[in-house]
Amino acid sequence: MVRQKAETLYTANKLRGETITNDYTELVYQIKHKTGKANSRRNEIIKDIEGVYTVNMVARSGETLG
Repeated sequence: MVRQKAETLYTANKLRGETITNDYTELVYQIKHKTGKANSRRNEIIKDIEGVYTVNMVARSGETLG
């Protein structure tokens, strides 16, 4: 469920050529805490989700994801 939502949001953002959305940022945050990787880099967390191979977006804070 989480993986599917992440893939859907990621694909939607890539198709529009936009930076990461607040919903996607929040999902990354939730994944970090649920997986116990709160201190890991966001791109590492997203790449751990099966089916997500690359992350090249910018979070609200300006942090580059991949």
